[in-house]
Amino acid sequence: MRASYPLVSIVMPCLDAASFLTEAVESVLRQTYPAWELLVVDDGSTDNSFAIARDYAYREPERIRVLRHEGAPHQGQAATRNVGISAAQGDLLAFLDADDVYLPDKLARQVPIAQASQVCCALWLCLYAYTIVLMFYVCY
Repeated sequence: MRASYPLVSIVMPCLDAASFLTEAVESVLRQTYPAWELLVVDDGSTDNSFAIARDYAYREPERIRVLRHEGAPHQGQAATRNVGISAAQGDLLAFLDADDVYLPDKLARQVPIAQASQVCCALWLCLYAYTIVLMFYVCY
């Protein structure tokens, strides 16, 4: 599968998002694009966000991982995204906030655009269902 479809690493920062997290993760699970991994990065949640994410990781261990900061539990959005980026194994990076959702064909539509570009580390901004979506092509 990896040869046909580049792996997309979806980084999802999460802080006290228990009321939204299930819907956000389910929107990733509904993707029509087959090659993705989801990295839920907890930023020190005090609700049951971590438990919800851990349950999904238990059900989908090959595709979903849950990460936390080392040391101080709450370090902010930038540091939280960086934890996910550091752990990403994909050829492409995409971001999804824990209180947002992807439409089912989001990755299927954006991956070919990223692949067609000859620009390394291009930033893709797309107004899609009133949500700004980011996707980076990772160069090695």
